[in-house]
Amino acid sequence: MESFVNLNVKKKRILGQHQNNMNILLVEDDYVSQLVISGMCKMVKWNLYIAPNGKEALKILENTQFNIILMDIQMHEMSGIEVAKVIREKEQLTGVHIPIIATTAFATSEDKLELINAGMDAYISKPIDLEKLKELILEYAK
Repeated sequence: MESFVNLNVKKKRILGQHQNNMNILLVEDDYVSQLVISGMCKMVKWNLYIAPNGKEALKILENTQFNIILMDIQMHEMSGIEVAKVIREKEQLTGVHIPIIATTAFATSEDKLELINAGMDAYISKPIDLEKLKELILEYAK
């Protein structure tokens, strides 16, 4: 039993090290969702950049590198799926893969399949649970 406890302590230290200095791009047009996710990221000391729409996200990605992208699916101008497809096309040229986690209120198996086919690495349902978000980011972030 004692060795199990020690392993957990080591695991927490390792996870804690990876949590800091995490650069995350949130692509979200809803102000309330921006505030909620921003608050969550502050709690775990992640650096959050917010793009209020897909076009702005693509501009930001031209000059800044991120560990992960949180992508709202339903946005004005450009949907999250359209933005993800553009990002994945550019990755074909650069060879650099940025994990994208879709943030969505949709949860049917058909919707999940569409998100994965569009290039999302994972998805999280809204309202977002902080513990689930942390797990996904630590799993997928580079």
